[in-house]
Amino acid sequence: MNIIEEFKKRFSKKGYHRKTLNKLKRLQSVYPDSSLLKETIAVVKKKIYSSCGADFLPQYQRNLLFKDMGKDGVLDINGLKFDLSAATSKAVFCLEYIDLFSSDLYFRNNFSINRELQDILSAFEIEGPYQNGSVFLKEGDVVVDAGSNMGIFALLAAKYKNGKVYAFEPGKEALALLHKNIALNEANDQVTVCPLGLSHSDYTANFFVDHQNIGASTIVAENTTNSNNEKDTIDCVSLDSWAEKNNISKIDFIKADIEGAERFLLQGATKVLRQMQPKLSICTYHLPDDPQVLEKIVKDANPNYIVMHANKKMYAYVKS
Repeated sequence: MNIIEEFKKRFSKKGYHRKTLNKLKRLQSVYPDSSLLKETIAVVKKKIYSSCGADFLPQYQRNLLFKDMGKDGVLDINGLKFDLSAATSKAVFCLEYIDLFSSDLYFRNNFSINRELQDILSAFEIEGPYQNGSVFLKEGDVVVDAGSNMGIFALLAAKYKNGKVYAFEPGKEALALLHKNIALNEANDQVTVCPLGLSHSDYTANFFVDHQNIGASTIVAENTTNSNNEKDTIDCVSLDSWAEKNNISKIDFIKADIEGAERFLLQGATKVLRQMQPKLSICTYHLPDDPQVLEKIVKDANPNYIVMHANKKMYAYVKS
């Protein structure tokens, strides 16, 4: 890496961090008394004038977060427990935390929006929460969590909203973390682990495993970012066939973050979309044409869906 060029790219007047700082400054007119915004701006300024590095807001939040972690490596947030004793689990949690717990009011106060925090996070182009507007979890919802990873969203849905969750996760390392956290939260009755990938049909797929970031493992070869990925195989099913085989007649909410395979999931869920009409929270940042392609698949399956696009997600629902 050319350090000089990297520094210019990140911290020049037109660089990413400068643009972020400008966005944050503009928010001061909206939130003039926000201590969080003031602290965030101070951290960004310090980073700009010191050295280039990793994303500093996530690091800032993580430092506050992990000071409360027990000596056994278990972190308890509002009654939810996560085993972060292994380096892998801690790394995964750091990535997932920003999207979920940074918008914790979604889960504790009937999913009401903490707009100030959302606006600040948007300045950093962070992925954002899995609920927005009319797309939110209700008490007792039946949830499909596609790409469950270590189970953060699955456990939030199960414990905060008493949901029944089907957690789809094919990666071996992530599965181990998922089982640990379900047991830690005594949620075996609420969360059913499905060690499968969701796709357009039932078949065996190549699975490209990223050991540096297990959340980036994928069946979509063109979406692999690490040339050292290990190639494994996993069993995939379509949501339609899985629901039929398991006599699932009700799905209320689908969350999907499956590294470019979101379109395959939706292609294999036409009956579910047409008949059960679940609310959808689908990541749209893995492939360049995701927003257009995913919306078309949903609309073709069920024209009654109302579709909204955020920075990195598509939300969709059918009016009752």
